[in-house]
Amino acid sequence: MPYKRTGSSRVWITVAGVRRSSGTTDWKSAEALEHKLNHDKWKEKELGIKPPRSWEEAVVKYLKEAQGQPSYRWKVAVLRWWSIRLDEPKNIRQVTRDRVAGICDPVSSITPSPSNNTLNKKVAILHNLLRKASEEWEWIERVPKFRTYPIPEHKDKWLTLTDWNRLSNTLPMDLRQFATLSLATGLRSGTLVALQWSQYDSIRRVLNVSGTGNKRANPIPINDTATAGIAVVARAHASLRTCTARNSIRVR
Repeated sequence: MPYKRTGSSRVWITVAGVRRSSGTTDWKSAEALEHKLNHDKWKEKELGIKPPRSWEEAVVKYLKEAQGQPSYRWKVAVLRWWSIRLDEPKNIRQVTRDRVAGICDPVSSITPSPSNNTLNKKVAILHNLLRKASEEWEWIERVPKFRTYPIPEHKDKWLTLTDWNRLSNTLPMDLRQFATLSLATGLRSGTLVALQWSQYDSIRRVLNVSGTGNKRANPIPINDTATAGIAVVARAHASLRTCTARNSIRVR
């Protein structure tokens, strides 16, 4: 039964034996809220029906658990994309296969397409969130099975010596040195740019690369081409230079 608390303008209610504010000053609204919340608690206890959880609650909890992961920023962007298109439902049970298909089908390609691969990754993030809500958080009873869209078959493409020579001749000297090191070591540009001299072992001829996806140190053996490229960097700073403030190699 709702009641007025001394010093509070809002009506207070009792839900499952616990007193709380109704958030309203209207007696009838507070009474209706109390009845609904107690009914939800009864259904959860007696029938096993869990109370509704909002999309916003699910996203906040999901991103909190994803903090520190290499894919965190991607997950934030994808969930923002879904929030706009799903209109942030008050009950995540409203995220159904048909609703998701209604969003994805119009922007997908019937034939295998690279854009479908991006769409599949977005659907996978959504599925992972709902799987956590079901299996870990126990917020919902089941996870919808979403459709996946056709993607092109993977084709290995190897850069031939002729291809490299043609590319190398078109690059300015600074980018040529950078591309040579990248090709010789197999490192991505971001990793290569962030290298520090302390990571280079000239005796063992390895680069000790850390901060990869698995967060473990990854020694990269270097060949004569990479060694020669690093020697150019060490001797002259025409294309690459040593940033003494951070003791790292940077592209001008």
